[in-house]
Amino acid sequence: MRNPFVESIRLVVRVAETGGFRVALIGGFALPFYGVQRATGDVDFLVEASGSAALHDALVKAGADCLHRGLDSANYAAGRSKLTGIDFIYARRARALAMLERAPTKPLRGARLAVPVLDREALIGLKLQAIANAPARRTQDRADIEALLATGRETLDLAGLRDYCRLFGKEERMSSKTGSVRRRSAEPRRRPTPLVGGRVPDQRRVRDQKPARDLDEFLALLANLEAVFGPLGKPARINRGTIFLL
Repeated sequence: MRNPFVESIRLVVRVAETGGFRVALIGGFALPFYGVQRATGDVDFLVEASGSAALHDALVKAGADCLHRGLDSANYAAGRSKLTGIDFIYARRARALAMLERAPTKPLRGARLAVPVLDREALIGLKLQAIANAPARRTQDRADIEALLATGRETLDLAGLRDYCRLFGKEERMSSKTGSVRRRSAEPRRRPTPLVGGRVPDQRRVRDQKPARDLDEFLALLANLEAVFGPLGKPARINRGTIFLL
């Protein structure tokens, strides 16, 4: 039986190669390549905006249901297809296009497929955007940022990260330890450690830091989780109220 996650990735990559536009994995399926694993229900991509129509046509033809399609994003459910849910953020602005330009290609060995994946800096930038748009999910997004900082702090492009932080007003207000915004209360205020350039906790205590050479081990993890707990919960959908600054 074909894995719906793999088939979704294969379809998006194939359509992009045929159409001559760029795509790259983001979200939960990109994190394992940097030593961070967490359960996720959908496959997320950053996509060059020029490819939106080709991807829409291919997914609808495959039997997927379009839940939302706008200038900056789109969401698709499995519908009658053999895919899983797929979410797109469309790259239109300079920062997002630069993310796609420098995205490295990683092997998905089990599927004999090469998959572009955003680098750590870009993933952190998108996490900051997610925090700005969905404060209710900030705990998970902050934990992901913390883990990405911990696993790659020796090689991170700090100037690029500071640019993302300034864009979302987080450079001085977020703590590198917890990613929390400075609290507004009567308690004495502590000077927060900057998110970029500060010390980060040892994530090996809370995360599996074995880097993934590809997604095979992560896909096996998801299969085991679904076997025990049932279908994984779906994240909040991108909608017309979402703010895109990247």
